Amino acid sequence: MKVRALIIFVFLCMGIAAAAAWAEDSTTSDAEMAAVMTPQTTQVEGDTDATLGPAKYPLFYDYQSNDPTCGDYLKQQFKVQTGDEDDGIADSGMSLAPIYLKSKYSTNGYTGGEKADYVKLPGLEMKGFVIPDEYRKTAGILITWTVRVEGFQPAAYQPNDNFCAHGWSGTLYQSFPAGEVRTSLFVTSGCGTDYEKSEPYGPEACMTIPDGGKSSASNPGDPTHTGSYLITPADFDGLLPSTLDFEIRWKNETCQQIKSPANMRSMIVTLMPKAEQAGK
Repeated sequence: MKVRALIIFVFLCMGIAAAAAWAEDSTTSDAEMAAVMTPQTTQVEGDTDATLGPAKYPLFYDYQSNDPTCGDYLKQQFKVQTGDEDDGIADSGMSLAPIYLKSKYSTNGYTGGEKADYVKLPGLEMKGFVIPDEYRKTAGILITWTVRVEGFQPAAYQPNDNFCAHGWSGTLYQSFPAGEVRTSLFVTSGCGTDYEKSEPYGPEACMTIPDGGKSSASNPGDPTHTGSYLITPADFDGLLPSTLDFEIRWKNETCQQIKSPANMRSMIVTLMPKAEQAGK
Protein backbone atom coordinates (compact mmCIF):
# COMPACT_ATOMS: atom_id res chain seq x y z
CA MET A 1 0.00 0.00 0.00
CA LYS A 2 2.83 2.35 0.81
CA VAL A 3 4.45 1.60 -2.52
CA ARG A 4 1.20 2.29 -4.39
CA ALA A 5 0.71 5.56 -2.51
CA LEU A 6 4.23 6.61 -3.39
CA ILE A 7 3.65 5.86 -7.07
CA ILE A 8 0.41 7.85 -7.09
CA PHE A 9 2.15 10.76 -5.35
CA VAL A 10 4.93 10.72 -7.93
CA PHE A 11 2.45 10.77 -10.82
CA LEU A 12 0.51 13.61 -9.19
CA CYS A 13 3.69 15.64 -8.76
CA MET A 14 4.64 15.00 -12.38
CA GLY A 15 1.16 16.09 -13.50
CA ILE A 16 1.38 19.29 -11.46
CA ALA A 17 4.84 20.03 -12.86
CA ALA A 18 3.64 19.44 -16.44
CA ALA A 19 0.62 21.68 -15.92
CA ALA A 20 2.87 24.38 -14.47
CA ALA A 21 5.25 24.08 -17.41
CA TRP A 22 2.35 24.27 -19.88
CA ALA A 23 0.96 27.33 -18.09
CA GLU A 24 4.39 28.96 -18.21
CA ASP A 25 4.74 28.21 -21.94
CA SER A 26 1.23 29.52 -22.54
CA THR A 27 2.01 32.72 -20.66
CA THR A 28 5.26 33.18 -22.59
CA SER A 29 3.51 32.52 -25.89
CA ASP A 30 0.78 35.05 -25.08
CA ALA A 31 3.42 37.60 -24.12
CA GLU A 32 5.32 37.01 -27.34
CA MET A 33 2.15 37.32 -29.40
CA ALA A 34 1.25 40.54 -27.62
CA ALA A 35 4.70 41.92 -28.47
CA VAL A 36 4.25 41.39 -32.21
CA MET A 37 3.71 44.76 -33.84
CA THR A 38 0.36 45.43 -35.46
CA PRO A 39 0.07 47.57 -38.60
CA GLN A 40 0.57 51.23 -37.77
CA THR A 41 -0.91 54.01 -39.89
CA THR A 42 0.16 57.66 -40.07
CA GLN A 43 -1.53 60.32 -42.20
CA VAL A 44 -0.50 63.82 -43.26
CA GLU A 45 -2.53 66.41 -45.16
CA GLY A 46 -1.90 69.55 -47.14
CA ASP A 47 -3.70 72.38 -45.31
CA THR A 48 -2.91 75.20 -47.75
CA ASP A 49 -3.60 75.85 -51.41
CA ALA A 50 -0.76 74.61 -53.63
CA THR A 51 -0.25 75.89 -57.16
CA LEU A 52 1.98 75.23 -60.15
CA GLY A 53 2.47 77.45 -63.17
CA PRO A 54 2.10 76.30 -66.78
CA ALA A 55 4.81 74.36 -68.60
CA LYS A 56 3.82 75.17 -72.19
CA TYR A 57 2.77 78.19 -74.17
CA PRO A 58 -0.94 78.15 -75.04
CA LEU A 59 -2.08 77.51 -78.58
CA PHE A 60 -2.12 80.76 -80.56
CA TYR A 61 -4.98 79.97 -82.93
CA ASP A 62 -5.66 83.45 -84.34
CA TYR A 63 -4.44 87.06 -84.19
CA GLN A 64 -5.10 90.62 -85.21
CA SER A 65 -1.95 92.61 -85.82
CA ASN A 66 -0.55 95.53 -87.77
CA ASP A 67 2.61 93.47 -88.27
CA PRO A 68 1.92 90.56 -90.67
CA THR A 69 5.39 89.08 -90.09
CA CYS A 70 4.83 88.80 -86.35
CA GLY A 71 1.30 87.51 -86.82
CA ASP A 72 2.40 84.82 -89.23
CA TYR A 73 5.06 83.73 -86.79
CA LEU A 74 2.56 83.36 -83.96
CA LYS A 75 0.17 81.48 -86.18
CA GLN A 76 2.64 78.69 -86.84
CA GLN A 77 2.07 75.41 -85.03
CA PHE A 78 5.03 74.35 -82.90
CA LYS A 79 5.39 71.05 -81.08
CA VAL A 80 8.77 70.19 -79.66
CA GLN A 81 10.58 67.31 -81.37
CA THR A 82 13.48 65.19 -80.18
CA GLY A 83 16.60 67.33 -80.02
CA ASP A 84 14.83 70.69 -80.31
CA GLU A 85 15.50 71.43 -76.64
CA ASP A 86 19.27 71.00 -76.79
CA ASP A 87 20.02 74.69 -77.34
CA GLY A 88 16.96 75.98 -75.52
CA ILE A 89 15.60 77.62 -78.69
CA ALA A 90 12.22 77.19 -80.37
CA ASP A 91 12.97 77.18 -84.10
CA SER A 92 9.44 77.93 -85.26
CA GLY A 93 6.23 79.29 -83.73
CA MET A 94 5.65 79.15 -79.98
CA SER A 95 2.26 77.38 -79.79
CA LEU A 96 2.45 74.50 -77.27
CA ALA A 97 6.26 74.80 -77.05
CA PRO A 98 7.77 74.28 -73.58
CA ILE A 99 7.51 77.63 -71.87
CA TYR A 100 11.19 77.78 -70.91
CA LEU A 101 12.31 77.81 -74.57
CA LYS A 102 13.37 81.05 -76.23
CA SER A 103 12.02 82.34 -79.51
CA LYS A 104 14.51 82.17 -82.35
CA TYR A 105 12.85 85.16 -83.99
CA SER A 106 12.51 87.56 -81.07
CA THR A 107 14.94 90.45 -80.69
CA ASN A 108 16.54 89.35 -77.43
CA GLY A 109 14.93 85.98 -76.92
CA TYR A 110 12.29 85.32 -74.29
CA THR A 111 11.65 82.55 -71.82
CA GLY A 112 8.53 82.38 -69.71
CA GLY A 113 9.66 79.97 -67.01
CA GLU A 114 11.79 77.02 -65.98
CA LYS A 115 11.75 73.53 -67.41
CA ALA A 116 8.96 71.41 -65.92
CA ASP A 117 10.22 69.02 -63.26
CA TYR A 118 9.02 67.35 -60.09
CA VAL A 119 8.69 69.67 -57.09
CA LYS A 120 7.44 69.09 -53.56
CA LEU A 121 3.70 69.05 -53.04
CA PRO A 122 3.26 71.08 -49.82
CA GLY A 123 2.03 69.09 -46.84
CA LEU A 124 2.63 65.61 -48.28
CA GLU A 125 5.94 64.95 -46.58
CA MET A 126 6.99 62.69 -43.71
CA LYS A 127 10.53 62.87 -42.32
CA GLY A 128 12.36 60.48 -40.00
CA PHE A 129 9.93 57.57 -40.35
CA VAL A 130 11.35 54.84 -38.06
CA ILE A 131 11.44 51.14 -38.92
CA PRO A 132 12.04 49.00 -35.78
CA ASP A 133 15.23 46.92 -36.01
CA GLU A 134 13.42 43.61 -35.57
CA TYR A 135 11.26 44.26 -38.66
CA ARG A 136 13.78 45.70 -41.09
CA LYS A 137 14.03 42.34 -42.91
CA THR A 138 10.30 41.61 -43.02
CA ALA A 139 8.23 44.80 -42.89
CA GLY A 140 6.28 46.38 -45.72
CA ILE A 141 5.57 50.11 -45.90
CA LEU A 142 2.48 50.98 -47.92
CA ILE A 143 2.29 54.59 -49.10
CA THR A 144 -0.92 55.85 -50.67
CA TRP A 145 -1.81 59.37 -51.71
CA THR A 146 -4.87 61.23 -52.91
CA VAL A 147 -4.60 64.67 -54.50
CA ARG A 148 -7.39 66.80 -55.89
CA VAL A 149 -6.07 68.92 -58.75
CA GLU A 150 -7.97 71.68 -60.51
CA GLY A 151 -7.16 73.60 -63.67
CA PHE A 152 -7.19 77.35 -63.10
CA GLN A 153 -9.37 79.53 -65.25
CA PRO A 154 -6.58 80.25 -67.78
CA ALA A 155 -5.50 83.82 -68.25
CA ALA A 156 -4.51 84.90 -71.76
CA TYR A 157 -0.76 85.03 -72.23
CA GLN A 158 0.71 88.54 -72.41
CA PRO A 159 3.78 88.55 -74.68
CA ASN A 160 6.69 90.91 -74.17
CA ASP A 161 7.50 93.57 -76.72
CA ASN A 162 10.33 91.43 -78.08
CA PHE A 163 8.17 88.34 -78.47
CA CYS A 164 8.38 88.70 -82.26
CA ALA A 165 11.15 89.92 -84.52
CA HIS A 166 9.73 93.42 -85.08
CA GLY A 167 7.98 93.92 -81.77
CA TRP A 168 4.45 92.82 -80.99
CA SER A 169 1.41 94.98 -81.45
CA GLY A 170 -2.05 93.56 -81.73
CA THR A 171 -4.38 90.97 -80.21
CA LEU A 172 -3.72 87.27 -79.62
CA TYR A 173 -6.43 84.61 -79.49
CA GLN A 174 -5.41 81.63 -77.41
CA SER A 175 -6.69 78.25 -76.33
CA PHE A 176 -5.53 75.93 -73.56
CA PRO A 177 -5.64 72.28 -74.67
CA ALA A 178 -5.78 69.34 -72.28
CA GLY A 179 -2.49 68.12 -70.83
CA GLU A 180 -0.94 65.89 -68.21
CA VAL A 181 -0.24 66.37 -64.49
CA ARG A 182 1.87 63.78 -62.68
CA THR A 183 2.58 62.83 -59.08
CA SER A 184 5.28 60.49 -57.82
CA LEU A 185 6.57 59.08 -54.53
CA PHE A 186 10.11 60.09 -53.60
CA VAL A 187 11.97 58.25 -50.82
CA THR A 188 15.10 59.55 -49.11
CA SER A 189 17.42 57.07 -47.41
CA GLY A 190 20.64 57.71 -45.49
CA CYS A 191 18.95 60.65 -43.77
CA GLY A 192 21.40 62.91 -41.96
CA THR A 193 24.49 61.23 -43.42
CA ASP A 194 26.89 61.92 -46.24
CA TYR A 195 25.14 59.15 -48.19
CA GLU A 196 21.69 60.72 -48.31
CA LYS A 197 19.90 59.87 -51.54
CA SER A 198 16.43 60.83 -52.76
CA GLU A 199 14.88 58.71 -55.52
CA PRO A 200 11.45 58.12 -57.09
CA TYR A 201 9.79 54.81 -56.17
CA GLY A 202 7.02 53.03 -58.03
CA PRO A 203 5.17 54.19 -61.13
CA GLU A 204 4.13 57.79 -61.76
CA ALA A 205 0.48 58.59 -61.22
CA CYS A 206 -0.75 60.49 -64.26
CA MET A 207 -3.99 62.28 -65.09
CA THR A 208 -5.27 64.63 -67.76
CA ILE A 209 -6.36 68.18 -67.03
CA PRO A 210 -9.33 68.87 -69.35
CA ASP A 211 -9.23 71.46 -72.11
CA GLY A 212 -9.18 74.94 -70.62
CA GLY A 213 -11.14 76.57 -73.40
CA LYS A 214 -10.22 79.72 -75.30
CA SER A 215 -8.69 82.92 -73.98
CA SER A 216 -9.83 83.40 -70.36
CA ALA A 217 -13.29 81.90 -70.76
CA SER A 218 -13.18 78.34 -69.38
CA ASN A 219 -14.36 75.98 -66.72
CA PRO A 220 -11.80 74.48 -64.34
CA GLY A 221 -11.14 70.77 -64.34
CA ASP A 222 -11.96 68.87 -61.15
CA PRO A 223 -10.31 65.43 -61.08
CA THR A 224 -8.87 63.50 -58.14
CA HIS A 225 -5.43 61.97 -58.40
CA THR A 226 -4.47 58.74 -56.57
CA GLY A 227 -1.35 56.59 -56.34
CA SER A 228 0.23 53.92 -54.13
CA TYR A 229 3.41 51.90 -53.67
CA LEU A 230 4.51 49.12 -51.28
CA ILE A 231 8.11 49.42 -50.10
CA THR A 232 9.73 46.15 -48.99
CA PRO A 233 13.23 45.06 -47.94
CA ALA A 234 13.77 43.96 -51.55
CA ASP A 235 13.90 47.66 -52.48
CA PHE A 236 16.99 48.02 -50.27
CA ASP A 237 18.90 44.79 -50.93
CA GLY A 238 16.98 42.85 -48.27
CA LEU A 239 17.27 45.29 -45.35
CA LEU A 240 15.15 48.39 -44.81
CA PRO A 241 17.02 51.46 -43.51
CA SER A 242 16.34 52.35 -39.87
CA THR A 243 14.71 55.63 -40.98
CA LEU A 244 13.26 56.94 -44.23
CA ASP A 245 11.83 60.21 -45.51
CA PHE A 246 8.74 60.15 -47.76
CA GLU A 247 7.28 62.88 -49.92
CA ILE A 248 4.91 63.24 -52.83
CA ARG A 249 6.06 65.50 -55.66
CA TRP A 250 4.09 66.80 -58.61
CA LYS A 251 4.78 68.06 -62.11
CA ASN A 252 2.66 70.18 -64.45
CA GLU A 253 3.04 69.43 -68.16
CA THR A 254 0.10 71.54 -69.30
CA CYS A 255 -0.37 75.06 -70.64
CA GLN A 256 -2.63 75.87 -67.67
CA GLN A 257 -2.11 76.88 -64.08
CA ILE A 258 -3.06 74.07 -61.70
CA LYS A 259 -4.07 74.07 -58.04
CA SER A 260 -4.52 71.55 -55.26
CA PRO A 261 -6.96 73.12 -52.77
CA ALA A 262 -6.31 73.17 -49.04
CA ASN A 263 -7.36 70.07 -47.08
CA MET A 264 -8.03 68.12 -50.28
CA ARG A 265 -4.85 66.06 -50.51
CA SER A 266 -3.31 63.50 -48.15
CA MET A 267 -0.62 60.85 -47.83
CA ILE A 268 -1.09 57.71 -45.71
CA VAL A 269 1.88 55.60 -44.58
CA THR A 270 1.16 52.13 -43.14
CA LEU A 271 3.94 50.10 -41.55
CA MET A 272 3.19 46.36 -41.59
CA PRO A 273 5.40 43.82 -39.76
CA LYS A 274 5.09 41.38 -42.68
CA ALA A 275 5.09 42.45 -46.31
CA GLU A 276 3.01 39.32 -47.08
CA GLN A 277 0.06 41.09 -45.48
CA ALA A 278 -0.18 43.11 -48.67
CA GLY A 279 0.15 40.06 -50.87
CA LYS A 280 3.81 40.67 -51.66
